Amino acid sequence: MQRIGHHEEDRVLLDAVKRILMGEWDPIGVKDAPDAADEYDAYAAEVCALLKRGASKQQIADYLETVVVARMGLVETGASARAAQALKSLLEG
Repeated sequence: MQRIGHHEEDRVLLDAVKRILMGEWDPIGVKDAPDAADEYDAYAAEVCALLKRGASKQQIADYLETVVVARMGLVETGASARAAQALKSLLEG
């Protein structure tokens, strides 16, 4: 089995986080808009950092909820908790 490098692992994690943020979280409802593929990239790096530091599902959900409410000015719908579950599972397998 070929071992992938640290930077490659980071890229793989970042790509997976971006997919989950778009597919599971998507607070502004743009997942079906091809031009919006990078809409949540600004938050993906922080989510990766949280995951690498061993943040809990609740800590990740809290971060995403803060983004939704404080930064975007939207109402939280529960998507942050669902996304946090999927995000946390990325490193648990």
